[in-house]
Amino acid sequence: MSVENNENPLALSAIHIDLKERSITFEAENKTVAKLALAASGTLYFHSVDQARAEEPALADPPETKATPAVQERHPTITVTGRLKTKPREGNPDARGNRTVFARLAVHQEGEQEAHMYLATFHRHTTRIALSLSQEAQITVQGYPHDRAAERRLDTLSVVNILSYPGKQQRRR
Repeated sequence: MSVENNENPLALSAIHIDLKERSITFEAENKTVAKLALAASGTLYFHSVDQARAEEPALADPPETKATPAVQERHPTITVTGRLKTKPREGNPDARGNRTVFARLAVHQEGEQEAHMYLATFHRHTTRIALSLSQEAQITVQGYPHDRAAERRLDTLSVVNILSYPGKQQRRR
């Protein structure tokens, strides 16, 4: 929706850029009318907030998906050791078009008798290493865990670094 097509356009009085929060806030008549937030993945989200005038439309049509938070907080990576339960294979490209590799990864967590099963997705430099690994290889990885999206799915682990794997040469000090 274009602002030029409005009979009564919204007159912005200020635009604030917050580098820590990674957001851009639009104000009209000293009230926040819209907020753009840059997520960790670089995706741009639109978040409509209190409007200066209730009868005026928002700056843009919000997406028809679930409401997205203004800023997604980064969760720290976790480091886990586990065994690959499937041979790693090529996956679909990520949001930026980079290739990915995926495999099932069984991880033993303290206090639990059974291993926690993840669908591990390897990104960037880890894809080449993952493809060279075999089923049942023991690996130590760093990544971002995500709870399962549906009842019958596995939790996922976005692997950003492989710390230990069979065949890795140890550095001399």
